[in-house]
Amino acid sequence: MPANLEALYLQGLTFMFLFWNSARIFTYVPTILKLLRAGASARDYSLATWCCWVMSNGTFCLYLYEQGGRMLNSMVLINAGNTLMCLVTSILIFRLQRVGQSLTVHRLVEVGRDSPHPPVPPVVRT
Repeated sequence: MPANLEALYLQGLTFMFLFWNSARIFTYVPTILKLLRAGASARDYSLATWCCWVMSNGTFCLYLYEQGGRMLNSMVLINAGNTLMCLVTSILIFRLQRVGQSLTVHRLVEVGRDSPHPPVPPVVRT
């Protein structure tokens, strides 16, 4: 393959990698929001699959970091973002499967207001 065609191919491949892996970060949001809804069930989600994706993305991120001379380039950062989103999803699934609690957004932020759970009274020290 001529050098200019190879360079063009590598540029196109890099662009596609960055574009699709950046877009992939946003595809986790609907699943995360679904897991945060009241009455959410983790029964339809495989914790093993999501944990595998955490490890796969994480090791690929570290591989890119090491092979790239330990530089935080865009490929490393995008894979770190994908790893983080998979980790958040895994934690939510784990919490729902193991603890069996609904993780509504208002419950994570503020217990009491708009919640069926009464607020915890403050501890009074004398």
